[in-house]
Amino acid sequence: MKSVIERELIDNIKNFRFVLLFIFSTLLFFLNGMIYPEKYHNDLTYYSSYNNKFFGTPSLNYRVIPKPGPLSFIAEGGDKHRPREYWLRPSCSIRPIQHKRHDNEIPNIPEPDWAFIIKIIFSLYVILMGYNAISGEKEQGTLRLVLSNPFSRIKLIVIKYCAIMITVSVPLLAGIIVNLIIINLLQPDVFAAATVSSLLIMLVTTFAYLSVFALLSLMFSSIIHQSSLVLLALMVIWIGFNITPDLTGIISSRFAPVVSEMDIAGKYNDFDFTENYESFRQRVNQGEFSTEEELRNASKQFYIALQKNFNDQINDYRNSINQRIKLARNLSRISPTALFQYISESIAGTGFKREKNFLDDVTKYSIIYDTFLTEKFGELPAKFDFGGFGFTVDFNCKKVRISSPSSRGIKRGFDDTDVPVFQESKPSFTRTLHDALLDLSGLLLWNIVLALGAFIAFFRADVR
Repeated sequence: MKSVIERELIDNIKNFRFVLLFIFSTLLFFLNGMIYPEKYHNDLTYYSSYNNKFFGTPSLNYRVIPKPGPLSFIAEGGDKHRPREYWLRPSCSIRPIQHKRHDNEIPNIPEPDWAFIIKIIFSLYVILMGYNAISGEKEQGTLRLVLSNPFSRIKLIVIKYCAIMITVSVPLLAGIIVNLIIINLLQPDVFAAATVSSLLIMLVTTFAYLSVFALLSLMFSSIIHQSSLVLLALMVIWIGFNITPDLTGIISSRFAPVVSEMDIAGKYNDFDFTENYESFRQRVNQGEFSTEEELRNASKQFYIALQKNFNDQINDYRNSINQRIKLARNLSRISPTALFQYISESIAGTGFKREKNFLDDVTKYSIIYDTFLTEKFGELPAKFDFGGFGFTVDFNCKKVRISSPSSRGIKRGFDDTDVPVFQESKPSFTRTLHDALLDLSGLLLWNIVLALGAFIAFFRADVR
């Protein structure tokens, strides 16, 4: 058995594909180690300079920024396309600040993070190693020769599997070691106790993910007798696994419709309340208000109701988008590649879940912020996203100008250091593990199913 393992390993290592992978993957990990520490330090500097900034009266804007995570080199998670910071205004008005627009006509260049390197480069290499593990030996006639000796099939397929995993672990671990050495030199805080635990989970997840393709290759290599057809079938499956998130995104858009961004932008830029104006005028003409002070208080409540209506539309749009994303992610979990990506994002503290957790923290803080403003000004100041405007009504035989209430009338002179500081909840190791548990279970299930499939297929295979 030992001689068979050694033969398998030597054959794999001598292959030109192994040398090519070793060089290419090491270069990618080296590039990752050079890019992400600089990006992390730039983001951290920006965060330290501009987070928790209160801009006083009359703007009442409070700026909050997600704290950059030290493990973003594991999985960037699409954060470059998300808002870099947010404005918080009275009445839980949370608005993203988009510094630059993403040009959808320019192809999205993948980030050279760990998740990309492993799920694309290494999974493909495992397929190229394993597609002819059984069928290739059958074509050469060596499989029948090996099994003619007192050598069980279960031992042979276990040896094949171990040879593939050991071979792929050499360039993988070499690249990771190079990467971590560079990051440790440029970003020493990455080796805190919590992050080391996360890195260990990432390694376990990586081997579980690559194991899926090793078992898949052995199963198809046992079922299909021609190596070229095995490779073709595996490549189709590999492509399918990688494009599944995009396909589920298209499917979810059918089953979870969302108002178009153009319509939302139109409502934001051209907020038309003609019908609301007329209804308010009718209330004035019908003599609903007896004094001018009563009229102005009613107009203030009228505009506050409009602001609430506007906020509700924005929140409904945001919730609809989140529901669509959740549906797409749940559907895409049929793919081990999607599972691996989601686990990587949970470990790195990036992606959709990180953004949702951050906005949940901001929403909770908004209650504290509103309480602070109410205590300072005696009431919650009005701040309108759609701008100030007004109209004139006939009241008691004179023209009265009704204008939207504004925070410009609020007196200045208080110390902005009194503003309570926003604190983003820190993701603990337990929380990280909890977020990744569902996807880890899915990856484990893939391994169990494919292991059974590979064993059954090989036991039933005709070696003649």
